[in-house]
Amino acid sequence: MILSRFIARRYLFSKNNPNAINIISGISVLGFTVGAMALVTVMSVFNGFESLVHSLYSAFDPSIKVEAKYGKVFHVDSIPFYQIKNLDGVDEVARVLEENVVLRYDERQAIATMKGVSREFVDVTRLDSMIFEGQLLLESGTQNFAVAGIGIATRLGLSTYNDFTQLAIYIPRRDAGITMNPEKALNQAFLRPSGVFSIDDDINNKYVIVPLRLAQDLLSYGDEVSALEIKVKDGYRVDEVQEELKHLLGDDFYVKNQEEQEANLYKVFRYEKWATALIMVFILILLTFTVVSSLSMLVMEKRKDIAVLRSMGARDRFIRAIFIREGLMIALSGGVIGLLLGFAICYLQQTYGIIGFGGLGTFIVNAYPVQLNPWDFLVTFLFILLLGFATSFFPARKAARLDSRMEY
Repeated sequence: MILSRFIARRYLFSKNNPNAINIISGISVLGFTVGAMALVTVMSVFNGFESLVHSLYSAFDPSIKVEAKYGKVFHVDSIPFYQIKNLDGVDEVARVLEENVVLRYDERQAIATMKGVSREFVDVTRLDSMIFEGQLLLESGTQNFAVAGIGIATRLGLSTYNDFTQLAIYIPRRDAGITMNPEKALNQAFLRPSGVFSIDDDINNKYVIVPLRLAQDLLSYGDEVSALEIKVKDGYRVDEVQEELKHLLGDDFYVKNQEEQEANLYKVFRYEKWATALIMVFILILLTFTVVSSLSMLVMEKRKDIAVLRSMGARDRFIRAIFIREGLMIALSGGVIGLLLGFAICYLQQTYGIIGFGGLGTFIVNAYPVQLNPWDFLVTFLFILLLGFATSFFPARKAARLDSRMEY
């Protein structure tokens, strides 16, 4: 057994003569416990929210999206479309055409983004899992249908159970000149709404999905599209397929993965997570001042012990090691207990959803989402270890410099 560690443990855990130093040491351990527990819990909750948002957007956003760098649309014939479809990692390719339109349902109107999609869209995304009302049906024989976000459906009073009212779509004609009749300047289509989906407020209030051929007819386009949405086969890495597509398409196209498609959203999540973590770290740093105070008072109390150890031949290095080890013991005791408590809280929340959002159950999930990440626990543990060493170094150096001829 290392003698300096034995002495440090005796100083920390001795039950004889409890005094202010023992109380301050206990408060220091408690501070590290609460700080470590709060830090890993908060980071796990942010991980849960990020994972939840990713799962929601992955139901609408494809694995990879191809868009033109210049212009709103591009011809399918201008790219190696069939080479893209035949890439080893590509499962399905959906053609997409988007444009802003005016919607009218009964007497209500709204502005939305019409998203015309080919039949492969159903397989490229998981939108069918997010249907709130009705079904994901866009074509049946020669009849066209529309699927709208719940925000648009609410503004229009749209119902999939109403067989007598159709959804009207209006868009300006590209070749329209000056006319006294506004209707002649508009292309229009009438569809029956077949479903309503619910994903995220931005998407719910923006999109109405229709068949691609209808969108191309309304916009007077031929085979032009605004994007290709690609599903990557299971077992293939998205980044590898993305690099192959970039090489195949050249510099005139953006090739984005899911995170790049919602880059601003994921940046906000990461900034919020690390900003909150920095606040918790700052609180932990403030708590370490109690460790410095505790060790400084212990050094002053143990002056006689230090003098005895010096008379027995102890060197400065040995004296310094005693108090550094005690500081590390305080930090590690609190840190390990805090990490275990944080793990227990996160596990219980993840398993049983103990802490809910409250309200009337209008949220996507009923309880705070939590996702445990081993790296968060490892980083927190290493940071606690670093703090323990840093806060014990100066009192330990002071102890090593005490005059060994001190009277007692």
